[in-house]
Amino acid sequence: MKKNNNPEFLVHICDRDNLYMVIRRSERTPHVYRTISECYTREAAELLYEQLVNKKKKV
Repeated sequence: MKKNNNPEFLVHICDRDNLYMVIRRSERTPHVYRTISECYTREAAELLYEQLVNKKKKV
């Protein structure tokens, strides 16, 4: 995954549940992120992340 200083999308791991979450920065409150999806594998989370980033670039 590409790293960005102020990314709109992130993949975050919840260690307690061993769950990967794809999150998005809030437009109204830039320091707050909201969960888009919960994934059970890192691969699934990274695929979703890449799709979201590529979709955003096309718009």
